[in-house]
Formats: sequence, structure tokens, C-alpha cells
Amino acid sequence: MNESSPFQGSPSFAHASFLYRVFAATIDLFVLGVPLAVFISFLSVAMGISTAFLDLRPGESPVAILMAFGNTFLLISLGFFVLMSWLYFAILESSAWRATLGKRLLGLHVGDLKGDRVTFGRASLRFVFGRLLLHIPYLGIYYFLMIA
Repeated sequence: MNESSPFQGSPSFAHASFLYRVFAATIDLFVLGVPLAVFISFLSVAMGISTAFLDLRPGESPVAILMAFGNTFLLISLGFFVLMSWLYFAILESSAWRATLGKRLLGLHVGDLKGDRVTFGRASLRFVFGRLLLHIPYLGIYYFLMIA
């Protein structure tokens, strides 16, 4: 290693394989799906569009679905999901667990270059420059392929 390497003198850590991270992310997605489903249910009732779910048919175009629910409903739902996801990842990854539920179940954890627990700010930056990019159409697909 050269003298300017940030890893010099750091303990050696094995990075989790892509497959392990995908499995952990899938578990986390299911965990996040429960409060999102509850939120969407209450929001659709509050907005008076709960019957629009009954009118959906298999194979409908995305435009038809957008028209059924409206941009406001979708933006509020996406905003809630992003806020909830940020808090979930940032709080759990900076906690004493150092992992989300998915990572914890697979024995993975998040650490800094020295292997120590990351701060809430660092975990938030990890979310912004990682998972949040996946929510941006087209850019998220390229980001996911880069990770793989």
C-alpha cells in the first residue's frame, strides 16, 4: 500500500458479497413495506380515493394508474417512503446494532474505515448517496448496475 492510502493501519475487514447485500436489502424492503402499506391505506381513505384500488386491472398502463390515483397521492406516498427509509437506515446503522434488520439477520454490519460505529450524519450520507439515488428513475438503474 502506498503512504497516502486511507486504509493504511486499518484493520482488515471483509466486505459482504453483492448477493448478501441483495438479500439484506430485500428483507429491509419487506420491513419497510408494512408501514408504507398502512400509510397508503390511510392516505387513500383520507383523500377519498380508496375505491381506486378496486378499479385497477392487470396489465394497465402506468399512465392509467397515475390517472387513477393522481400526482398528489403518489408524491405524498413517495415522500413518506423516502423519509421513512432514511430514518430506518440512518438510525439503525448508526445505533449500537450497526445494522438494519436485514443486515442483522445475515450477520452484516456497517462501520467506518477503522471498523467503528458510524455517526447518524455519516449513515444519512450513506443513504443520500446510495439508496436515495435508487429512487430516481433511470439514474437508479445505472447506480444499481454499478454496485453489481
